Amino acid sequence: MTLPQNKKELIIKDESTPNLIVRISPQTKSFIFRAKIDGKMKQYKIGQYPLISLATARQEAIRLKAQITQGIDPTLKELTFNEVAQRWLKHKSKQNLATFKKIQGRLNNHIIPKLGNIKIQDLKRDKLIKCVLELELKDNRGDGFETKTK
Repeated sequence: MTLPQNKKELIIKDESTPNLIVRISPQTKSFIFRAKIDGKMKQYKIGQYPLISLATARQEAIRLKAQITQGIDPTLKELTFNEVAQRWLKHKSKQNLATFKKIQGRLNNHIIPKLGNIKIQDLKRDKLIKCVLELELKDNRGDGFETKTK
């Protein structure tokens, strides 16, 4: 399929698979999964044609839809803890500047060095608890409890 001259890209919905679209630009054809997650429209790039076939893209869209039904946000699965933390900090940046700086400092100094490169899907509760408990034990100034609880 070629792109009409007056358009930069063309979006085509797959009629047989809900939430699957094909985005056609002059250079590429990509399969995209779109869904409303937590009240926001999000998209997940499945891959480019011809590396990914339509049949494979449909299977992946069905798998992603099943994850959403189970309460899993597939757009976050490939992110590291650091990437999610930075998104969260961006959201928190609307707070009081002093409060934001404390939150940012605690994350950057204590948590991200230990957990930052772990993919969200691989982050387990025991790793997080261990990191937080080490904070309390490591702090010799006496305010480790406050840092841990914050």
